[in-house]
Amino acid sequence: MGAFSGLRHGGAGIRFKNRIFRPRQSLRCRLVARCWDRSSRRIPLHEAEEKTLGINHSECGKIIATSWHLPTDLVEAIACHHSPAKAIGNPRLTSIVSVSDLLCRLGGLGYGYTEDKQTNFAEEPGFATLAAHYRSLHPFDLARFTFETEGLLEEVRAVVARVYGTAQWA
Repeated sequence: MGAFSGLRHGGAGIRFKNRIFRPRQSLRCRLVARCWDRSSRRIPLHEAEEKTLGINHSECGKIIATSWHLPTDLVEAIACHHSPAKAIGNPRLTSIVSVSDLLCRLGGLGYGYTEDKQTNFAEEPGFATLAAHYRSLHPFDLARFTFETEGLLEEVRAVVARVYGTAQWA
């Protein structure tokens, strides 16, 4: 279910981009420009979407998932993946999607650029939720995690390239 939820998250972003951006390239240009804040740092796309459109891909994904009558756990994971603390029904599933999304954003997958963000995974809300449920995440070994994640991101890039013809969805 987690894998499907992650795919759904990515799919909502792609549908969101295809439905809204392709017909209106000037809107897309404004949105991408908004990904840079006043200090010339790249901000998360969902924040730029919110500033530019008044809605983000999480909210659009929730609308799509609800209209498709997906299970409530999946709808919640899609809707709350940028704020996993809001998840009530299945916070672990939402946290898995949240951490996966963060890894993809930091790894340059999904939006056409690598997000400028310093993060301490142990303090990320999604990771904290998972660590509370899975004692195997204690103690957290950042060096090992980083090493193992790099290999996994290469696999993800290869799959994305095969499916979409490129390593970037933008």
